[in-house]
Amino acid sequence: MCCCALCKNKWFAPVLCVVSICAWYFVKTYNHIDIFSIMNVDPVEMTGTAKTPFIFSMCLLFTVNFIAVLFYLFYRLAKKFEGSILCGPILAVTVLAYLCLMGGLFYPTSCWDFMTREGGPVDITTYTSYVVFFITMVKVRQDYTATKQDKVHWCLFSFFALICLLREMGAQHWLPSKDSTSFKIKFFTNPMNPIHEKIIAGIIVLIVVAACLYAAYKWAIPLVKGFFVRRWGAWLVGTMIGCGLLCKVCDRMNGFLKSIGYVWERRHFTYGLNAVFEEGLEIMLPILATVALLAHHKNKDAFY
Repeated sequence: MCCCALCKNKWFAPVLCVVSICAWYFVKTYNHIDIFSIMNVDPVEMTGTAKTPFIFSMCLLFTVNFIAVLFYLFYRLAKKFEGSILCGPILAVTVLAYLCLMGGLFYPTSCWDFMTREGGPVDITTYTSYVVFFITMVKVRQDYTATKQDKVHWCLFSFFALICLLREMGAQHWLPSKDSTSFKIKFFTNPMNPIHEKIIAGIIVLIVVAACLYAAYKWAIPLVKGFFVRRWGAWLVGTMIGCGLLCKVCDRMNGFLKSIGYVWERRHFTYGLNAVFEEGLEIMLPILATVALLAHHKNKDAFY
C-alpha cells in the first residue's frame, strides 16, 4: 500500500530521476565497482581507502533508484494500459528503452558492463522481479483452491517460475564436474562426463519437458484463440513467450557470430547493446508473469 501511494505521488518520479543522475555521475567518476564485488575488495588495495564506502554507497544508491524507477514505470504503465492488448508490448519496449538509456550513460567507459555484470543493477532487478512474482503467487493462491485441477495449475505456475529462477541463478552449471553446462546435447554425448550426472540431468530434462507438454496441452489452443480474438491477457502471455525467445536469440548471438568467423569485441557498442537487451528481456519474464497473474485474478475472461 505504501509503494502504491508513493507511485501515485507526482514528485516521486522526478525525485528518483534526480537522485539516479547524481548517483550515476559519482559511480561513473569513481570507477563504478558493482556493489557485490566491492564487498570482497580489500580497502588497502584500493587507491584511497576513504573512497571505498563512498563508491559502495553510490553504487547502492544508483541500484536502488534504478529498481525504483523501473517498478514505477511498470506500475504506471500497467495501470494506464490495463485491458489493452498493447499492455505487454508497451511494458517490454519501455523497459528495453530505459535500460538502453541508463546503459548508454556508461558507454564507452565500461561498455555497459556495470549495468549487465553479475551483481550489477540489472542482475539485482531480475532477482527483485522474481521476489515480487513469488509474493504475487502467494497473494493469488486462493484463486487456485476450488478444484484439484486449479491446484495442479498453481503448482505448475510455481514450478515454471522456480525453473526460470534457477536458470537465472546459473543452476545449469551446478551439476557437471567436467563440463560447462548439463542441459545440452554435448553434455550427454561427452564420454568424460560421469554417468550419474547424465542420469540426474536426464531426469530433470524429462520432468521439464513433461511439464511443458502438459501446459501446451491445457493452454496452447485457448491462448491462441484468445490472442486472435484480442484478449489482452493472452497478449500478455504471448509477449512473455516472445521475450523468452528473443532472450535466447541474444544469448546465442555471440556464439553464432564466432561460428561464422566474426570476432565480437566486448567494447563494441553492439556487444553492449546485445547484453542490455538480453538482460532486459530476462527482467520482463517475471514482470509480465506478475501482471498476467494479477490480470487473471481480476478477470479470468481476459485470457480466453
